[in-house]
Amino acid sequence: MELRHLGGALAEPPVHANAVGHRNARFMLAVLNPLTGAGAQEAHAFLDRLFQDLAPWTAGRFLNFMGHGDHAAPERVRTAYRAPDHERLTALKAVHDPHNTFRANYNIPPAR
Repeated sequence: MELRHLGGALAEPPVHANAVGHRNARFMLAVLNPLTGAGAQEAHAFLDRLFQDLAPWTAGRFLNFMGHGDHAAPERVRTAYRAPDHERLTALKAVHDPHNTFRANYNIPPAR
């Protein structure tokens, strides 16, 4: 478990529109745990409870620390962006990838 202090260049407003979320976050909690193997299921259950307990003080998630599979489901990916940025990304996806071909990533489904 690691608590990172944020700010500096990350907190500066962008010159051009981009999709970096949570620029105003003062801290980030990073927790690494096994994806598979002995204890993985218990570790994932602990993390789910931890993030539920911290929800009142959480701005959202950072993509680099989201995990994979169910931990990177579209509803969780949405938390990595401010609402207007996510709307802009889904609109772009609807134009450039309407069939969601590029989905083996932190998926943002196209707007409908």
